[in-house]
Amino acid sequence: MFFTGPLTGTKIGSGIFSVVSKGATTGLAGASQANGFLELSKVCGFDGIIIQGRAKQWSYLTSTTTRQKIRSAGDLVGKDTWETEDAIKRD
Repeated sequence: MFFTGPLTGTKIGSGIFSVVSKGATTGLAGASQANGFLELSKVCGFDGIIIQGRAKQWSYLTSTTTRQKIRSAGDLVGKDTWETEDAIKRD
């Protein structure tokens, strides 16, 4: 689950978001907060995104105001953070 704060994406807000997930080995909940561009989900009309299940292959989610799509990320495996971000932006 990915959730943004109430001020995310506004002129006075920040790019803070929270991620909560179930641990694959323990089954316990884990949570984290970070800064980044999840505020773009607000532009698409979402306060949060819940993903259920597990992908059979490496993948990532893209979202626009009219469409959401799960895309293959096999070509991103082994890239560092900056290389991954650049490749997704180019795509």
